[in-house]
Amino acid sequence: MCVGSRQGFMSGKFVVMIVQESDRKQRPRGEPTSVTPESLAGSKTGGFGAGDLQSSIINKTSLRITVKTTSGERLKLAVAKGGGPLGGLMGGPTQENGVEAVIAWLERNAPG
Repeated sequence: MCVGSRQGFMSGKFVVMIVQESDRKQRPRGEPTSVTPESLAGSKTGGFGAGDLQSSIINKTSLRITVKTTSGERLKLAVAKGGGPLGGLMGGPTQENGVEAVIAWLERNAPG
């Protein structure tokens, strides 16, 4: 989940990306990982291979986001895009907006 608040007039708010592993019933498992703008070393977005039917279908509905922290940790996340013909089954516009917001946050806070 991405936690934050909007920029207000004459105010700035703290923003952090939190990655929490969970079990099949959506219960938290392990400790969450926080990624602040200062701890973000880089990120990359992409797909899941190419050339076969399975990869083609997965790439239409999902996205791979890799986040690297300054401590050397690499977080590999597979997220549903939320849009497209199957978007309603994968979170719909809310998911699509959330993924776009996370990508924008990563781009905005990318190092130098």
